[in-house]
Amino acid sequence: MILAADGKEGLESFLANREKVSAILLDLTMPVLGGVATFEELRRLDSDEPIVIMSGYSEDEILDRLSGEDVLFLQKPFSVDRLIERLSEVLESRVTS
Repeated sequence: MILAADGKEGLESFLANREKVSAILLDLTMPVLGGVATFEELRRLDSDEPIVIMSGYSEDEILDRLSGEDVLFLQKPFSVDRLIERLSEVLESRVTS
């Protein structure tokens, strides 16, 4: 697991560890570089990397903010079980693709 305190650090960590990353869990509200800008930059760098956006906003609001991108979403608050379930779905879809 690679952790980052904000979007800028997250992008730097992704670039430095790209080969180790299986999926990205991204909060929409972050300091320095917000979630939308971070998401857009990650998509520019790698259009296939699974990104799960977690937010207290509704999924419809997220889709509006991300211009209809295909978004994997995790509604906050969530349980550890739900987090594991969502990440398992994402990782399984990578294996079968």
